[in-house]
Amino acid sequence: MNTVMLIGGGVQEVRAVEFAQRLGYRVVVTDRLPDAPCIAAADESFVVDGRDIEGLVSLARELQIDGGLQGVFTLTELVTSVAAVSEALELPGASVASAETCQDKGLAKREWLRQSIETPAGGVVENREEAHQVFSSLSGPGIIKPVRGFGAIGVAALLTADDVDRYFDDLTGVASRAWVVEELVDGASHDVNGLFDGDGVFHPQGIADREFVAGTFAEHQVHAPTQLTEVRQEDLYDLLRRCAAAFGIDSGPVKGDAILTDGGFTMLEIAPRLHGPKMSLYALPESGQDYWADFLSVITGGPVVGLPDLPAKHFLSNSIPAKPGRISQIKGVDEVRGWDGIVDVMLFRDVGDTVAPTVNSTDVVGYVLAATSSRDDSAELVVRALGAISVVVE
Repeated sequence: MNTVMLIGGGVQEVRAVEFAQRLGYRVVVTDRLPDAPCIAAADESFVVDGRDIEGLVSLARELQIDGGLQGVFTLTELVTSVAAVSEALELPGASVASAETCQDKGLAKREWLRQSIETPAGGVVENREEAHQVFSSLSGPGIIKPVRGFGAIGVAALLTADDVDRYFDDLTGVASRAWVVEELVDGASHDVNGLFDGDGVFHPQGIADREFVAGTFAEHQVHAPTQLTEVRQEDLYDLLRRCAAAFGIDSGPVKGDAILTDGGFTMLEIAPRLHGPKMSLYALPESGQDYWADFLSVITGGPVVGLPDLPAKHFLSNSIPAKPGRISQIKGVDEVRGWDGIVDVMLFRDVGDTVAPTVNSTDVVGYVLAATSSRDDSAELVVRALGAISVVVE
């Protein structure tokens, strides 16, 4: 039995442990919290911070000596830690240098522009003055984001030069050594997964369509299967492959966030992992695209094995609306979870927690996940579910 290590054992990763075990893998989970949700589901667990690379490498070497460790992965931003472990133990996966390039939006932007990869026009800045210079060079509205980060934290739209000043006047909680200022691209958002096998051959691993809460950078809906034509899907997979190759990635998983404009696809960012749980553990498998056997086989040194024969449903996730304030009650969740067609109701807040105004994805209270025989039926079911769920705030 092959053993895999999952770095980061949050509530959304529990399903990953279950998927791997169902496919015959032994799963070791590491997390900084001794009561992390995945601990109970894992075959073995260890309390190690996902940023503690020395601790993770030491643990992985002990596991390899004691009984074997064939693969390591994450569904979070801890890709540099995964790369360090896989590199130290000579397991399949991206190099530390490639992972770091992905994680640093400044390095990624410079490299893609140097190689003429399709990505929004812009540049890397270290202060207000440089931000003004890059913003003034753009042909339209812009966006600014820290070179390192997740969940769109610290990201803001720049419609005028005054927005640049406002951003730098209020940097509370957004520490960064540098920022990327780039064109604010208008178009449809798409998440894409890919996988490089042991011979460096790229394999498509699914696409989902994504929408955001109006006027924010917070994820609102995810649809699967994608509505893109086959030609457009091929274009997006090819762009992901080229973006990964530009960073030297030729082993293991890679995911990308792209926008389809009138002129074609443009890539915002990639990382050497699968997309997060909502896409890779729910949207794709529930819509008949379960790539987990492929993924686990390749990261443990095996071949691509192909998709299982599953019913092709239409998946939809939708954010749960909530007014800002302190949560006093959450009603209807248990009832909705029992409905036919409801895959799950994810909650990231509890009674007593504070709901902030929605700016980015970390502000979202939760999501309703549904999968039915048609796109319209999934949409209708989600509307009913949202009507039955109430987040009461004071």
